[in-house]
Amino acid sequence: MTCSAKPFRKFPLEPFRDANQFRRAQRRHTRSARRLAEAASPDRGACARQSGRYRLRDGRPIAASANVQPSALVRFAQTFGFSGFSDLQAVFRQRLKARAGSYDERLKAIRTVAGDRSGDAALIDGFIASARQSLDRLADGIDASAFAAAADRPARAQTVFIIGRRRSYPVTSFLAYAFGKLGLRFVQAGSPSGIDEEILALAGPKDAAICVTFPPYAPQTVEQARVLAEAGVGVVAITDGPFSPLWTLASDRLAIAEAD
Repeated sequence: MTCSAKPFRKFPLEPFRDANQFRRAQRRHTRSARRLAEAASPDRGACARQSGRYRLRDGRPIAASANVQPSALVRFAQTFGFSGFSDLQAVFRQRLKARAGSYDERLKAIRTVAGDRSGDAALIDGFIASARQSLDRLADGIDASAFAAAADRPARAQTVFIIGRRRSYPVTSFLAYAFGKLGLRFVQAGSPSGIDEEILALAGPKDAAICVTFPPYAPQTVEQARVLAEAGVGVVAITDGPFSPLWTLASDRLAIAEAD
């Protein structure tokens, strides 16, 4: 299945400020425009895997991958209120840049949220404010159908393999605790004896995996997700978006963007 674009209907729409607003806006457009939008959106569609490249490449390779003329990209951007395609891309570049900061930079940014407060109080206030913003973004951007599909996959699985390391380990640790309390059969990767490879080799098409990673992505999580996907295991990815190396490996995806 390929993406095609016909003349786009004009909409009285101001340029959007972020990628989540883009996703909401694309639902109001014509079928042709939505197909092209799916080349940049992880939500659904045959062209969804092009999304990461969309944000960084120039127009010609993107147009070729979506099977449209470059002029279609310009018209597409104009339907969202932009003068051209490069202005549309700038929104996504800004989002990528915002996620690439070091921990020192992120802590400094968190402190600035506190306003007149200083010291440890400023840091605590900043963490609370960032957590609120993250939850607001999650509530605003969650796709109910995608969430239902992601929840249904492990519910139907014979065994659920849970994978997450480094900063994502607390998430998977809580999932393992919850699955145990619910009486669901699961295996949490990260064996102290170093036999993860042998454990994951037992997984098959009747099983499911929940893999969690956020920038900076844990290489071992990505590699184990790849192994499971190649074994026919349905992978549910919990990550930050289509730039994540988990995105194309997953059958179901939950994108969660952190405010900090």
